Amino acid sequence: MNAPTKSSSLPPTAQDRAYTSIKEAVINLDYRAGESLRAQEIAARLGLSRTPVREALGRLQQEGLVRHDSGWGYVVRAMTQKEINDLFNLREVLEVSAAVEAMTFLDEAGIEKLAGFLKSARRELQRGQLAKTRALNSDFRLALASASRNTLLSQILLTINDRVRWLGSMQIQSRPGRVQESLEENEEILEALKSRDAALVKNAVLNHVRRARESVMTNVAPFL
Repeated sequence: MNAPTKSSSLPPTAQDRAYTSIKEAVINLDYRAGESLRAQEIAARLGLSRTPVREALGRLQQEGLVRHDSGWGYVVRAMTQKEINDLFNLREVLEVSAAVEAMTFLDEAGIEKLAGFLKSARRELQRGQLAKTRALNSDFRLALASASRNTLLSQILLTINDRVRWLGSMQIQSRPGRVQESLEENEEILEALKSRDAALVKNAVLNHVRRARESVMTNVAPFL
């Protein structure tokens, strides 16, 4: 009989809890661009000491979601228009590559898994739950990247996903109809994947990313 093994999944540390809480609050616009993040207030709200909160803010600074201000501590950082364009340029290259690579590996079960995200998103949209619809669109995108079996590519897309989600939250407020458009574009990507036609997949992904760029640059970027 084998000896019992210790679980490799460790409970989140206080710093992890603070990091996740602050990051999600920034992405969901509970904290706005330019708003100060006071470690003492956040620590009190989370029931933590200030040390893990400061450490979490330092991590978020490294990731570019907040910046350090000598007078105010940490402040939510806005993206510049160049950074937004750079982000979408990167998405075009990486998401096309991920989708085309995934197409070669996806079997019927893999297609059904991807379809499940979009079916759930469609239900949430019909209920008027735009934030949940947006989140499921994001889950579809990351699951498609994972299906490429390209670990490095998936990791890079996961890294930039926080910025994509942040822009998506602002789009819900500035142009809520974009959520439905994004879902429809993802449904077109899924149909292209079913066809096993690399050119169709590439065009569907490019159409999605380019329409997202146009909407962000028109409805979000001018107000940052």
